Amino acid sequence: MKYWIANKRAITTGSTFGNWREIVRTGIYSEKDTAAGHCWQITEYDDDRKIGDDVGGFYSPNSWGGTGQFWMSYKQVKRLFTQYIALGAADMNALKDLKNKRTAEYLQKSKDCWNKERPNEIASPYEIAVMVNRAKSLHKNESRLFYATLFSDYILRGAGVMQVWNNLQGQDEASDQEIAVMFTNAVTREKFTELKLTRLQVATVL
Repeated sequence: MKYWIANKRAITTGSTFGNWREIVRTGIYSEKDTAAGHCWQITEYDDDRKIGDDVGGFYSPNSWGGTGQFWMSYKQVKRLFTQYIALGAADMNALKDLKNKRTAEYLQKSKDCWNKERPNEIASPYEIAVMVNRAKSLHKNESRLFYATLFSDYILRGAGVMQVWNNLQGQDEASDQEIAVMFTNAVTREKFTELKLTRLQVATVL
């Protein structure tokens, strides 16, 4: 792995039991008992960096709306997926071009979701999902667990913990409807299945 990184290549890998809330908080890879699979890149290594009680490790620029970067000690490498992909310079440029294309498409969609001439209309699931994702610089819907964690930290701020839409499938990609319902419940501090927030209210919270 060091060889690939030293030759200016990134490595795409992942792990099964990452404790992502704690990783985002500390910037250091850790795990929990329940599965929370996630793929990410490794782009750097540092033999002298202190990582918890260990020294030396790999760096991941993993990002969820600007947060989520972390270090993993060399001792934890065995926790990675047994297969990984080393991306060459051409692959990385192609990936960057694809991300830029998706960003442009996403920004165009986001322009269509907010209409200041209709601020008091109830926001649709699509509009809420797009506004939430745009506020957190996300280009696509993330997992149910991701949004439950986001709304717990960003909106409830310790006042309570969001219930994932389906605790047995927390890592599945959330639908617009699921994002909208969880967002509404976090804002209102109540459990609703119907949407009650206007476009203006959603934009104000975000």
